[in-house]
Amino acid sequence: MTGPPRADPATAGEPDDPFARLVQELLDLDYTRVESITADVVSYTTATASDLLATIERTGATGRARLTALAADGTHRFHVTCTAATPPQVQILLPYAVLLADAGDEQDVLRSVADALRVDLDAEPADPTGPPAS
Repeated sequence: MTGPPRADPATAGEPDDPFARLVQELLDLDYTRVESITADVVSYTTATASDLLATIERTGATGRARLTALAADGTHRFHVTCTAATPPQVQILLPYAVLLADAGDEQDVLRSVADALRVDLDAEPADPTGPPAS
């Protein structure tokens, strides 16, 4: 894999914000916060034309993040929504899934997401049982 090592998104954001890792991932992708009418609803997009609009609603004890795939003319193609209960390690996959949805079949999309996250799908997984007992 190429590129610098990725920062651990678990250390980013407010500790009580269920969307902190998602927001950090968007910021790492050069998305910036867009002015909003209310502090409870915040959108993120890039300075140039973007294929993704991320909107995070933090309302009371609930909340949701909506990642919208945009067509070249800015119209909405589809969106994916997750709640505050969605695990952060799933949330950070969503921007890539939306951005790379047209990368080909399921295997192509999976490989593209893994490449974007700098995960080597061909590496041998670590043995979860640990070293053999001596």
